[in-house]
Amino acid sequence: FVADGVFKTKSELDAANASAKAKGFTAFQEDATGAGDVRFKDLNGDGHITWDGDRQMIGNSIPKSIYGLNINLEYRGFDLMAYFQGTAGSDIFSGVFENTQGGKTTRNQLAYVHNRWKSESDPGNGIVPRAVVGDPNNNNRPSTLMVSSGNFLKLRQLSVGYSLPDYMISKIGMSNLRFYVSSNNLLTFSKFKGFDPEVGGDNLNRGIDNLGYPNPRTIVFGVQMGF
Repeated sequence: FVADGVFKTKSELDAANASAKAKGFTAFQEDATGAGDVRFKDLNGDGHITWDGDRQMIGNSIPKSIYGLNINLEYRGFDLMAYFQGTAGSDIFSGVFENTQGGKTTRNQLAYVHNRWKSESDPGNGIVPRAVVGDPNNNNRPSTLMVSSGNFLKLRQLSVGYSLPDYMISKIGMSNLRFYVSSNNLLTFSKFKGFDPEVGGDNLNRGIDNLGYPNPRTIVFGVQMGF
């Protein structure tokens, strides 16, 4: 299903239902649909939302491109190594939408739902539906609400070091003395709402976020010595 915002007011919902009734249906969506519920697009134009007539293929779990960039710099004893990697042209389906964004349960929700519809005078961002017991409009049906961009750019590796000059370390019988700090998965740039856009899955479940553990971030301080 293609989500088309929410019904911000009862009058907006009444107008949609009146148009559906004029075509012989009992309601535009569900009989119990209320203000604040998701408004789905009538793709076949018959005036009523159905499972057979108003769904289409959405999303693509396979990136159209994968790219990377390596940077290596040295200057007067200082060295820097940075490795960036990212993907573009993929989508992620939320397998945990109902429990993290759907507003149906009393479990912890993502901060994203703070912008949900609360009242006609406070409709939020017009995208996140109301929190309601029982989900009478079936807002949690598979839809574009559960699909988000899987594009990301990650700073996979970063290492910064400094090697003391030879004239200093030769006095203590050393050939090399380098201090450094390095990190893995330091930064992630993405519009994905979950923990990590690099979701797992096999070929039959590719691109589905089941709220798995994100890739760990590590920071290491070290000293390299040579004699």
